[in-house]
Amino acid sequence: MRAYKFLGVKHFKKFLINGRYFNSIVKIFNPKRKNVVYDKSTAKKWLNQTITAELIHLVAFLIMFYLMAQSLWNEKYIKVAQIGFLNIVFNLYPIFTQRYNRYRINKIIE
Repeated sequence: MRAYKFLGVKHFKKFLINGRYFNSIVKIFNPKRKNVVYDKSTAKKWLNQTITAELIHLVAFLIMFYLMAQSLWNEKYIKVAQIGFLNIVFNLYPIFTQRYNRYRINKIIE
């Protein structure tokens, strides 16, 4: 848990769908909208969604990692850096976020 906080996952999460900023914009247009997790049954449902999202990001991470290795093999170092940056932002941090969310959801369920 400390590692996720150190890496800034808690702050990164605010910018994602169902994060603080996304929810505040959605509530302007739909004030009756409830938060994603508001009881144990929705917590269990959300827990399954985090597992699915993590697997999708993991597959994408591995594909992009392969593309990085291929670019490195072809000595396209700028492309390696670009793909690496995008891979961290769009795949690695979302994986961390899903694990962080799962930790918090498990505390609600228990």
